[in-house]
Amino acid sequence: MHPFQEGLAVVGIFLGTSENTTRSNGRIYVNEEQIVKYGFINKSGDIVIAIQYDSANSFSEGMASVSQGNKFGFINKSGDLIIPLWYDFADSFSEGMACIRRGNKYGFINALGVEIIPCKYDNAKSFVNGYANVRQNGKYGFINQYGNEIIPCIYDETYNFTESMCPVCKNDLWGFVNHSGIEVIPCQFKQDIFHATDKFNNGLIYPNFYQGLKRIKRNNKYGFINLEGKEVIECVFDEIFELSDVIIVKRNWKYGLLSKATNKEIVECVFDSISTTSNDSLLQVVKDKMSGYINKNGKQYWED
Repeated sequence: MHPFQEGLAVVGIFLGTSENTTRSNGRIYVNEEQIVKYGFINKSGDIVIAIQYDSANSFSEGMASVSQGNKFGFINKSGDLIIPLWYDFADSFSEGMACIRRGNKYGFINALGVEIIPCKYDNAKSFVNGYANVRQNGKYGFINQYGNEIIPCIYDETYNFTESMCPVCKNDLWGFVNHSGIEVIPCQFKQDIFHATDKFNNGLIYPNFYQGLKRIKRNNKYGFINLEGKEVIECVFDEIFELSDVIIVKRNWKYGLLSKATNKEIVECVFDSISTTSNDSLLQVVKDKMSGYINKNGKQYWED
Protein backbone atom coordinates (compact mmCIF):
# COMPACT_ATOMS: atom_id res chain seq x y z
CA MET A 1 0.00 0.00 0.00
CA HIS A 2 1.20 3.50 -0.86
CA PRO A 3 0.73 6.50 1.44
CA PHE A 4 -2.33 8.69 0.93
CA GLN A 5 -1.95 11.56 -1.50
CA GLU A 6 -4.74 13.95 -2.35
CA GLY A 7 -7.12 11.84 -0.27
CA LEU A 8 -6.55 8.51 -2.05
CA ALA A 9 -4.05 5.67 -1.70
CA VAL A 10 -2.87 3.02 -4.15
CA VAL A 11 -3.64 -0.56 -3.07
CA GLY A 12 -2.73 -3.86 -4.66
CA ILE A 13 -4.49 -7.20 -4.49
CA PHE A 14 -2.78 -10.52 -5.11
CA LEU A 15 -4.83 -12.53 -7.61
CA GLY A 16 -2.67 -15.61 -7.98
CA THR A 17 0.28 -16.76 -10.03
CA SER A 18 1.00 -17.53 -13.65
CA GLU A 19 3.60 -19.80 -15.17
CA ASN A 20 5.69 -19.41 -18.28
CA THR A 21 8.49 -21.53 -19.65
CA THR A 22 11.85 -20.59 -21.13
CA ARG A 23 14.44 -22.76 -22.84
CA SER A 24 18.20 -22.31 -22.31
CA ASN A 25 21.07 -24.65 -23.17
CA GLY A 26 18.67 -27.44 -23.97
CA ARG A 27 16.84 -27.14 -20.66
CA ILE A 28 13.31 -25.95 -19.99
CA TYR A 29 12.76 -23.59 -17.05
CA VAL A 30 9.39 -22.88 -15.47
CA ASN A 31 9.02 -19.33 -14.11
CA GLU A 32 6.27 -18.39 -11.69
CA GLU A 33 5.05 -14.81 -11.61
CA GLN A 34 2.68 -13.17 -9.16
CA ILE A 35 -0.41 -11.49 -10.54
CA VAL A 36 -1.16 -8.23 -8.71
CA LYS A 37 -3.74 -5.64 -9.74
CA TYR A 38 -4.00 -2.09 -8.39
CA GLY A 39 -6.72 0.40 -7.56
CA PHE A 40 -7.41 3.17 -5.05
CA ILE A 41 -9.08 3.49 -1.64
CA ASN A 42 -10.28 6.52 0.31
CA LYS A 43 -9.51 7.24 3.96
CA SER A 44 -12.50 5.16 5.06
CA GLY A 45 -10.94 2.12 3.38
CA ASP A 46 -13.54 2.00 0.60
CA ILE A 47 -12.39 0.99 -2.87
CA VAL A 48 -13.27 4.03 -4.95
CA ILE A 49 -11.34 3.16 -8.12
CA ALA A 50 -11.63 -0.48 -9.16
CA ILE A 51 -8.74 -2.91 -8.73
CA GLN A 52 -7.88 -3.34 -12.42
CA TYR A 53 -4.52 -1.82 -13.26
CA ASP A 54 -1.14 -3.51 -13.73
CA SER A 55 0.55 -0.53 -12.06
CA ALA A 56 -0.53 2.75 -10.51
CA ASN A 57 1.16 5.85 -9.12
CA SER A 58 -0.22 8.06 -6.38
CA PHE A 59 -2.36 11.02 -7.36
CA SER A 60 -0.59 14.25 -8.14
CA GLU A 61 -2.27 17.43 -9.35
CA GLY A 62 -5.59 15.58 -9.61
CA MET A 63 -4.39 12.74 -11.82
CA ALA A 64 -2.69 9.38 -11.43
CA SER A 65 -0.56 7.45 -13.87
CA VAL A 66 -1.84 3.87 -14.45
CA SER A 67 -1.00 1.05 -16.81
CA GLN A 68 -2.68 -1.92 -18.44
CA GLY A 69 -0.96 -4.30 -20.81
CA ASN A 70 2.32 -2.34 -20.74
CA LYS A 71 0.66 0.91 -21.82
CA PHE A 72 0.33 3.98 -19.57
CA GLY A 73 -2.23 6.74 -19.27
CA PHE A 74 -3.91 8.92 -16.63
CA ILE A 75 -7.11 8.75 -14.60
CA ASN A 76 -8.89 11.34 -12.48
CA LYS A 77 -10.24 10.83 -8.96
CA SER A 78 -13.52 9.52 -10.35
CA GLY A 79 -11.61 6.76 -12.11
CA ASP A 80 -12.23 8.19 -15.57
CA LEU A 81 -9.47 7.60 -18.09
CA ILE A 82 -8.79 11.17 -19.19
CA ILE A 83 -5.49 10.60 -21.02
CA PRO A 84 -5.59 7.30 -22.97
CA LEU A 85 -3.23 4.36 -22.45
CA TRP A 86 -0.92 5.43 -25.25
CA TYR A 87 2.50 5.58 -23.65
CA ASP A 88 5.26 3.08 -22.87
CA PHE A 89 5.85 4.91 -19.59
CA ALA A 90 4.25 7.83 -17.77
CA ASP A 91 5.42 9.52 -14.58
CA SER A 92 3.30 11.59 -12.20
CA PHE A 93 2.35 15.19 -12.99
CA SER A 94 4.59 17.88 -11.55
CA GLU A 95 4.13 21.60 -12.18
CA GLY A 96 1.51 20.90 -14.82
CA MET A 97 3.68 18.52 -16.85
CA ALA A 98 4.18 14.76 -16.89
CA CYS A 99 7.18 12.90 -18.26
CA ILE A 100 6.19 10.23 -20.80
CA ARG A 101 8.04 7.75 -23.00
CA ARG A 102 7.32 6.52 -26.51
CA GLY A 103 9.61 3.67 -27.46
CA ASN A 104 13.01 4.65 -26.07
CA LYS A 105 12.53 8.42 -26.08
CA TYR A 106 11.15 10.74 -23.39
CA GLY A 107 9.10 13.92 -23.59
CA PHE A 108 6.40 15.80 -21.68
CA ILE A 109 2.63 16.27 -21.89
CA ASN A 110 0.37 18.81 -20.24
CA ALA A 111 -2.81 18.12 -18.27
CA LEU A 112 -4.83 17.96 -21.50
CA GLY A 113 -2.59 15.22 -22.87
CA VAL A 114 -0.96 17.51 -25.41
CA GLU A 115 2.66 16.59 -26.09
CA ILE A 116 4.28 19.94 -25.32
CA ILE A 117 7.86 18.68 -25.45
CA PRO A 118 8.44 15.96 -28.10
CA CYS A 119 9.79 12.53 -27.16
CA LYS A 120 13.38 13.08 -28.21
CA TYR A 121 15.40 12.61 -25.02
CA ASP A 122 17.17 9.43 -23.87
CA ASN A 123 15.96 10.09 -20.32
CA ALA A 124 14.12 12.79 -18.41
CA LYS A 125 13.02 13.62 -14.86
CA SER A 126 10.02 15.53 -13.58
CA PHE A 127 9.96 19.32 -13.44
CA VAL A 128 11.19 20.91 -10.21
CA ASN A 129 10.95 24.69 -9.80
CA GLY A 130 10.41 25.16 -13.53
CA TYR A 131 13.26 22.98 -14.77
CA ALA A 132 13.57 19.33 -15.84
CA ASN A 133 16.75 17.30 -16.04
CA VAL A 134 17.16 15.59 -19.45
CA ARG A 135 19.74 13.35 -21.10
CA GLN A 136 20.62 13.30 -24.78
CA ASN A 137 23.47 11.43 -26.46
CA GLY A 138 24.81 10.44 -23.06
CA LYS A 139 25.02 14.01 -21.73
CA TYR A 140 22.81 15.88 -19.24
CA GLY A 141 21.25 19.32 -19.21
CA PHE A 142 18.04 21.15 -18.22
CA ILE A 143 14.98 22.35 -20.13
CA ASN A 144 12.23 24.78 -19.16
CA GLN A 145 8.49 24.15 -19.61
CA TYR A 146 8.62 25.48 -23.15
CA GLY A 147 11.18 22.84 -24.09
CA ASN A 148 14.05 25.32 -24.37
CA GLU A 149 17.43 23.98 -23.29
CA ILE A 150 18.39 26.40 -20.55
CA ILE A 151 21.46 24.34 -19.76
CA PRO A 152 22.72 22.42 -22.81
CA CYS A 153 23.21 18.66 -22.68
CA ILE A 154 26.99 18.80 -22.31
CA TYR A 155 27.51 17.48 -18.77
CA ASP A 156 28.36 13.96 -17.60
CA GLU A 157 26.17 14.27 -14.50
CA THR A 158 23.97 16.84 -12.77
CA TYR A 159 21.85 17.37 -9.64
CA ASN A 160 18.81 19.57 -9.04
CA PHE A 161 18.96 23.30 -8.37
CA THR A 162 19.15 24.60 -4.81
CA GLU A 163 19.73 28.23 -3.91
CA SER A 164 19.70 29.02 -7.67
CA MET A 165 22.73 26.81 -8.30
CA CYS A 166 23.06 23.35 -9.84
CA PRO A 167 26.07 21.02 -9.50
CA VAL A 168 27.37 19.80 -12.89
CA CYS A 169 30.16 17.42 -13.81
CA LYS A 170 32.57 17.35 -16.74
CA ASN A 171 35.54 14.98 -17.00
CA ASP A 172 35.07 13.84 -13.37
CA LEU A 173 35.31 17.40 -12.06
CA TRP A 174 32.38 19.34 -10.57
CA GLY A 175 31.26 22.94 -10.72
CA PHE A 176 28.03 24.96 -10.63
CA VAL A 177 25.76 26.60 -13.19
CA ASN A 178 23.00 29.15 -12.59
CA HIS A 179 19.50 29.34 -14.09
CA SER A 180 20.89 31.11 -17.15
CA GLY A 181 23.18 28.17 -17.89
CA ILE A 182 26.27 30.17 -16.99
CA GLU A 183 29.02 28.12 -15.36
CA VAL A 184 29.44 30.44 -12.38
CA ILE A 185 31.89 28.11 -10.66
CA PRO A 186 34.04 26.17 -13.16
CA CYS A 187 34.25 22.38 -13.02
CA GLN A 188 37.30 21.93 -10.80
CA PHE A 189 36.26 19.97 -7.69
CA LYS A 190 36.43 16.27 -6.93
CA GLN A 191 33.30 14.11 -7.12
CA ASP A 192 33.17 12.61 -3.64
CA ILE A 193 31.99 15.85 -2.01
CA PHE A 194 28.71 15.82 -3.92
CA HIS A 195 27.16 12.70 -2.44
CA ALA A 196 25.01 13.30 0.67
CA THR A 197 25.51 9.88 2.21
CA ASP A 198 27.59 10.82 5.24
CA LYS A 199 25.91 11.71 8.52
CA PHE A 200 27.31 13.06 11.76
CA ASN A 201 24.66 12.69 14.45
CA ASN A 202 22.12 15.39 13.48
CA GLY A 203 24.45 17.02 10.98
CA LEU A 204 24.52 16.38 7.26
CA ILE A 205 27.14 16.72 4.59
CA TYR A 206 25.03 18.51 1.99
CA PRO A 207 25.36 17.66 -1.74
CA ASN A 208 24.64 21.22 -2.84
CA PHE A 209 24.70 24.74 -1.47
CA TYR A 210 23.14 25.09 1.96
CA GLN A 211 22.77 28.49 3.60
CA GLY A 212 25.00 29.96 0.91
CA LEU A 213 27.93 27.59 1.49
CA LYS A 214 29.17 24.42 -0.24
CA ARG A 215 31.72 21.99 1.09
CA ILE A 216 34.65 21.39 -1.27
CA LYS A 217 37.72 19.19 -1.29
CA ARG A 218 41.12 20.17 -2.58
CA ASN A 219 44.34 18.19 -2.12
CA ASN A 220 42.49 15.85 0.28
CA LYS A 221 41.52 18.75 2.56
CA TYR A 222 38.07 20.27 3.06
CA GLY A 223 36.82 23.83 3.05
CA PHE A 224 33.85 25.88 1.80
CA ILE A 225 33.01 28.10 -1.15
CA ASN A 226 30.23 30.68 -1.34
CA LEU A 227 27.76 31.25 -4.18
CA GLU A 228 30.35 33.28 -6.10
CA GLY A 229 32.86 30.43 -5.94
CA LYS A 230 35.11 32.21 -3.47
CA GLU A 231 36.87 29.93 -1.01
CA VAL A 232 35.59 31.52 2.20
CA ILE A 233 36.84 28.71 4.45
CA GLU A 234 40.26 27.51 3.41
CA CYS A 235 40.76 23.84 2.52
CA VAL A 236 42.84 22.88 5.54
CA PHE A 237 40.56 20.49 7.43
CA ASP A 238 40.63 16.68 7.45
CA GLU A 239 36.85 16.43 7.98
CA ILE A 240 33.90 18.81 8.11
CA PHE A 241 30.43 18.21 9.57
CA GLU A 242 27.69 20.79 9.05
CA LEU A 243 25.10 21.68 11.64
CA SER A 244 22.42 24.36 11.24
CA ASP A 245 24.50 27.29 12.48
CA VAL A 246 28.03 25.97 13.15
CA ILE A 247 30.52 23.67 11.48
CA ILE A 248 32.43 20.96 13.33
CA VAL A 249 35.91 20.62 11.86
CA LYS A 250 38.71 18.11 12.34
CA ARG A 251 42.38 18.90 11.93
CA ASN A 252 45.36 16.81 13.00
CA TRP A 253 43.03 14.43 14.89
CA LYS A 254 41.50 17.23 16.95
CA TYR A 255 38.07 18.89 16.66
CA GLY A 256 36.97 22.51 16.74
CA LEU A 257 34.09 24.80 15.73
CA LEU A 258 33.55 27.36 12.97
CA SER A 259 30.75 29.91 12.71
CA LYS A 260 28.57 29.77 9.61
CA ALA A 261 27.65 33.42 10.05
CA THR A 262 31.22 34.73 9.98
CA ASN A 263 33.17 31.73 8.56
CA LYS A 264 35.53 32.30 11.49
CA GLU A 265 36.88 29.94 14.13
CA ILE A 266 34.83 29.83 17.34
CA VAL A 267 37.06 27.31 19.07
CA GLU A 268 40.40 25.95 17.86
CA CYS A 269 40.82 22.25 17.07
CA VAL A 270 41.76 21.12 20.57
CA PHE A 271 39.07 18.54 21.47
CA ASP A 272 39.31 14.76 21.14
CA SER A 273 35.64 14.64 20.08
CA ILE A 274 32.60 16.85 19.58
CA SER A 275 29.06 15.47 19.34
CA THR A 276 25.52 16.80 19.32
CA THR A 277 23.14 16.58 22.28
CA SER A 278 19.39 16.75 22.80
CA ASN A 279 19.90 20.43 23.66
CA ASP A 280 20.33 22.29 20.36
CA SER A 281 22.37 25.02 22.03
CA LEU A 282 25.02 22.69 23.49
CA LEU A 283 27.57 20.27 22.08
CA GLN A 284 29.33 17.59 24.11
CA VAL A 285 33.13 17.68 24.05
CA VAL A 286 35.91 15.42 25.31
CA LYS A 287 39.44 16.61 26.01
CA ASP A 288 42.18 14.68 27.80
CA LYS A 289 39.57 12.13 28.94
CA MET A 290 37.46 14.86 30.53
CA SER A 291 33.87 15.33 29.39
CA GLY A 292 32.07 18.65 29.17
CA TYR A 293 29.90 20.90 27.05
CA ILE A 294 30.37 23.87 24.79
CA ASN A 295 27.78 26.32 23.50
CA LYS A 296 27.80 27.65 19.96
CA ASN A 297 29.53 30.84 21.07
CA GLY A 298 32.48 28.85 22.41
CA LYS A 299 31.74 29.01 26.14
CA GLN A 300 32.83 25.80 27.85
CA TYR A 301 31.21 23.92 30.76
CA TRP A 302 33.22 21.12 32.36
CA GLU A 303 31.94 18.34 34.57
CA ASP A 304 33.44 17.97 38.03
